[in-house]
Amino acid sequence: MSDNFVSLFAKYKNKIITVKMNDRKTIKGMLMEYDKIMNMTLDGAKDVSSENPLILGRTLIKGNSITAISFPIESK
Repeated sequence: MSDNFVSLFAKYKNKIITVKMNDRKTIKGMLMEYDKIMNMTLDGAKDVSSENPLILGRTLIKGNSITAISFPIESK
């Protein structure tokens, strides 16, 4: 199953994704690195949970703190 994550993430590397966290925060940023247990590094990350986004810069997100990931819609 972890190979499915790796191949899916490869498709979205260097693209903006949205990650919902266990603590109800929502982080948006460019997917730079990832591993098979869904740890990931986002560049230019922002916490967009509130009206005033908090700029986080390059951020490491641990896979066990993620509840959902939204990938960009690709045009055909």
